[in-house]
Amino acid sequence: IRQDVALSLKLLRYVNSAMFSFKSRVESIKQALVLLGLPVVRKWASLLALAALGEDRPQELVVGALVRARFMELIGELSGMAGRSFELFLIGMFSHLGALLGRPISEVLTDLPLSPAARDALLGQVGPMCLYLKIVQAYENADWTRLQALAGGSGLNSKTFPSLYMEAVGWVDRIFSVTKG
Repeated sequence: IRQDVALSLKLLRYVNSAMFSFKSRVESIKQALVLLGLPVVRKWASLLALAALGEDRPQELVVGALVRARFMELIGELSGMAGRSFELFLIGMFSHLGALLGRPISEVLTDLPLSPAARDALLGQVGPMCLYLKIVQAYENADWTRLQALAGGSGLNSKTFPSLYMEAVGWVDRIFSVTKG
């Protein structure tokens, strides 16, 4: 981050934004990294990379990927998979990667160093992370029958999904308001 002036400025703008209520202004990269922590910085870097990939695509694709990523992360936290929340975030975000790059997802995945569970989820194979991705997709598509069946199989209460989804949308809205400011 220190070697890239634009990235450094973006990080300092982000950490000093209204999203964070630090009492004093953050003035160094090291201070920003310490205050935010590695998980937040990873997520932030992923957001920047996704935005760069989607520059020539409709903004809705990037927004949809971020909402899905955050929604999956929140569902994971609710279901006891908080330790894998960043992986769930990446799965949600990468599930739009094929559309962003104009290539089949199976082709895109050959270049990515992902865990077998994440790869399986993105390819639609069996596993808990794939189940969460299917739950999110059913919710996005308003397929309530499928959502009920999937949620029941996961032990999650589908009545919590609307508030989690709205939290994800609000989070993305705050991210975009920070990056435009």
